[in-house]
Amino acid sequence: PDMLANRADVHNLGDVAGAHQDAFAQSYIENACGVNEVLAPVIAHGRHELETLLHVAQGGPLQADALEHHYAPTELTAVTRTLAHVVRARDALLKVNAAYIASATVDDALRGEPAFLLQGSYRNMARLAGRIVAAMTPEEVDAAVRDHYQTEAQTLAASAGWNLAKLPLVLGTATEADTARVDALRAQWREANVGQDPLSVIAASLRAIEVDLRVADPDPGADPVAPTA
Repeated sequence: PDMLANRADVHNLGDVAGAHQDAFAQSYIENACGVNEVLAPVIAHGRHELETLLHVAQGGPLQADALEHHYAPTELTAVTRTLAHVVRARDALLKVNAAYIASATVDDALRGEPAFLLQGSYRNMARLAGRIVAAMTPEEVDAAVRDHYQTEAQTLAASAGWNLAKLPLVLGTATEADTARVDALRAQWREANVGQDPLSVIAASLRAIEVDLRVADPDPGADPVAPTA
């Protein structure tokens, strides 16, 4: 809901996610620069300056005359490293944002799992960007993202456990244990939300049979063992 709170104009989210996806992604960076002490002077020099340095931070070459402001070598390094970290955090938040929107568009009776309520909003981006420094490693940026959502989830009360469990799957960092945890929570939710709908009861029964078959035959693709005489 607060995704466009800092913008003077309003866009249809479908249009933003489609034709204007790149512009929307860059707007996360633009809105976050003001709260980072290394990047605030860059955005003050203009959008073109930021775009040029963002290109460099993502591995592009730097043209000698592309920048209007003169940066000392150490200052330029600090800016590009910080921007690279902010881009990494932005990419994670865009995944969370996409999962939030996808979950919100599914009717409660059809979703098959609890709603995903964590957001990848401008507000979240600003809070993360203020904590990012050039000296961080990519792993430390990932940890900062996880810590941020650990804090955000505290406002979700009973829904916090599911959302934090689902987060690694959304970010693409899930281990086998993470996946198993999500599967278990999803199964519990489905059992608790069957209600009195006969079709739901049948579906739940079929899921239970499927689980039992998996337990009985953990490797259904294996060749059957021929009986011995």
